[in-house]
Amino acid sequence: MSSENPYRPPQSDVNNEPEQRNPRPPQVQRAIWLLWASIALGLPLVMVQESHGEGMGLSTLIFVLFFTGVGAWLVLQISKGVNWVRHLYFGLFVFSLFFVFADITEMMQRSVIEFVLNMLNLAMDGVAMYWLYTGAGAAWFRSSK
Repeated sequence: MSSENPYRPPQSDVNNEPEQRNPRPPQVQRAIWLLWASIALGLPLVMVQESHGEGMGLSTLIFVLFFTGVGAWLVLQISKGVNWVRHLYFGLFVFSLFFVFADITEMMQRSVIEFVLNMLNLAMDGVAMYWLYTGAGAAWFRSSK
């Protein structure tokens, strides 16, 4: 008969320490700053868009604050190097392009300021995505695996 207990837990090292990462490259840092700026620009953009309608009601305010919070959480996760969040943000960026370009002529007729803010917002997100998916940005995310 064996003295080995079949109900003994497995013997393995458990490491709960955070993963040691390479320092964030300047390209990734700039991309993260652009994403924060994009979120900050999104708030006045909503105000401009709502000024053409009935104004901002409570439900619109709650909606805007909720999605601003979601966007902030996504940027925080990207800054920590969470790769799937980078892919999710990229997918949301591409998805948003369809809505902006479908509404572009109406947007230009409503307000030049709205058009310029939207294009600036898209440009910031686009440059940030480019920096996160190329060169040092892509290598930094690859190193987190």
